[in-house]
Amino acid sequence: MNKNNDNKEIITITGIPIPHHYFKNSLSRDYYINNTYFIKNDINEFYEFYNKFNLYYKDKKIQIKKNQNVIFLNDVPVDIEIKDKNGEIKNKLCTLKEIKFSFVRSLNKENILTINITVD
Repeated sequence: MNKNNDNKEIITITGIPIPHHYFKNSLSRDYYINNTYFIKNDINEFYEFYNKFNLYYKDKKIQIKKNQNVIFLNDVPVDIEIKDKNGEIKNKLCTLKEIKFSFVRSLNKENILTINITVD
């Protein structure tokens, strides 16, 4: 269960730009925080994708930082579906503080990605 600072349960987050075609299994298009995913591409191609995203979607510009094997996206506008303490589900437009994509190579030389999200 994921909770934000108001202790509300986050059910889904939509609107995060993700290059689905870079994933080895891109059929589901559902991604979960702290899960690992096998990817076809490396960190440089993801970084290039996000820079191109900013060129084409100037109204949704996000901050991008690359540090060794990690890409940080900051100030990402999304739609969050949350459940409050009374069990009521609501949609809320907000800006994610940070999305962290961590890249590693397995012993079999496969590229692996882990996604972490910080909701403010």
